[in-house]
Amino acid sequence: MTTRQIPASEFVNGVSVGVGQRCHCDICSTELAPNDRVEVLVTIGPATVAIATLRGPCCSRGELADGTERACWLVRGRLAASTAPGGHSRLILSSAEVADRTE
Repeated sequence: MTTRQIPASEFVNGVSVGVGQRCHCDICSTELAPNDRVEVLVTIGPATVAIATLRGPCCSRGELADGTERACWLVRGRLAASTAPGGHSRLILSSAEVADRTE
């Protein structure tokens, strides 16, 4: 049996960022909309990917803070409009790339 290595970006693309078509930067509260570039800090669990922090372009840091102890990934991507299974609009992370990570 062969095992396929799944690229890290496949885990974070499509992760729900917020309900509706707008959300806010967690640092400066700037309103973000579809197509905006963002940086997110995500925690990866055995069966979950959860967004811990969402930052707009003006508040992006580019790397994890020194001394980060919990397992997390710093991801860069764009916001995209989507529809949740229940029919409600939402924003998801698209074109995501993992920039930095701790294990």
